[in-house]
Amino acid sequence: MTSREIPGLAAPNAAVKPRLYRRTLSNGLRVIAIRRPSAPMVEVRLRIEAPTVSPSALGRTGLWSETLLKGTEQYDDRELDQAIGGIGAQINTGADRDKLMVGGSTMAEHLSEYLGLLAHVLSAATFPKRAVEDERGRLAEHLVMAKSNAGVTAAQAIAAKLFGDHPYARVMPEPDELTAVSAAQVRSLHRALVRPDGAVLVLVGDLQPRRALDLVEASFAQWTGTPRRARVPAVRFADSSTISVVDRPGSVQSSIRFGMPALSREHTDYPAQRVANMLFGGYFSSRLVANLREDKGYTYTPRSAVDLGREASVLTISADVSTEVTAAAINEINYELGRLANTTPTDDEVENARQYLIGSQLISMSSQAGLAGQTANLEIGGLGLDWLQEHQRALAKVSAADVRRVAAAGITPAAARIVVVGDAARIDSEMGTLGRLERASADPSNGE
Repeated sequence: MTSREIPGLAAPNAAVKPRLYRRTLSNGLRVIAIRRPSAPMVEVRLRIEAPTVSPSALGRTGLWSETLLKGTEQYDDRELDQAIGGIGAQINTGADRDKLMVGGSTMAEHLSEYLGLLAHVLSAATFPKRAVEDERGRLAEHLVMAKSNAGVTAAQAIAAKLFGDHPYARVMPEPDELTAVSAAQVRSLHRALVRPDGAVLVLVGDLQPRRALDLVEASFAQWTGTPRRARVPAVRFADSSTISVVDRPGSVQSSIRFGMPALSREHTDYPAQRVANMLFGGYFSSRLVANLREDKGYTYTPRSAVDLGREASVLTISADVSTEVTAAAINEINYELGRLANTTPTDDEVENARQYLIGSQLISMSSQAGLAGQTANLEIGGLGLDWLQEHQRALAKVSAADVRRVAAAGITPAAARIVVVGDAARIDSEMGTLGRLERASADPSNGE
């Protein structure tokens, strides 16, 4: 058998910035249209600022998302489904801790009807009491089931440990908070927040941009109002060197979570932070996977990720391991954090992570849906597609020294807050050799 040389990778294509057509309507709605006729479709994304200002807000926004399409002044839910389906379209809804999201797609030939339906829903949603109560019960059952999952408990515990009494400390509502939300409260939220002034609407697809902007202006003329601006408390990261243990008697696995403050998109070192995270635990070729999965066999899916929030960002590390190797796995994660901060990565590591990030970004922007979502999220976040191009160029310049410098400044064992969800009776003793332990509650509202 003769060996064959594998050719090297081709140089990545540079991102081509699409032409954006902008218009701010008289009601304050900012609209962007982008022509991308790769398919006879148009993707539509609406983003509305809705910062979480209290623990109970997540229940109201979650219920808003689930019931926006349950009826309007003109249609009941079945008729609305038929109207949307009748033009081969879809409307989806969502909410996170910073914003409300409405979007979907339609055949290009039905764009005018689609925009009319969307504007009607936003202006005339009724949130019927029966529908809100039904969804409330369904969501409450879902929350109870989710809270029985160790990974969900760990995510709640690390958020509480990082953010203290800030609303970001909550990743989901408690079932009793959700069941206390009434249809009247959902309507009140809709009236207060779902307003065009300051919102962003993005259309991407097989369209004529100026014509599409005219259609939006005609369709959304009756949607008026300025949202209520709520004051969001500043984030002050809670500092703790102790390892928090959430007792889960009988558990055969431990869910380990590390969390630490991270840089925002606007920071000049954000590109280096992304490369550092990627080679540490952001993809399958990372150090964390090589150590915990390939070498030690502790877990299948260790990973790290940067979670970007409008008020603050965090880097989290997660690993679900067998109970008997809990302390050993924490020790290895700390070792890899120390190695990242105190030694310079190889040029190959940096190059592979950099190319993965650049390539992934290009792929995500190649579809109509990806381009629409990215554009909408950047715009409502105060950035734009220009930032994305600048970021790609900055990623290409990140050096191994940059990665080490950024890691030493903030991605370290000392910066990490640690939470473990597992059988305390079986893991406390060995984990005690790693530092001081404290017992934490599985209920973040408990404050134990």
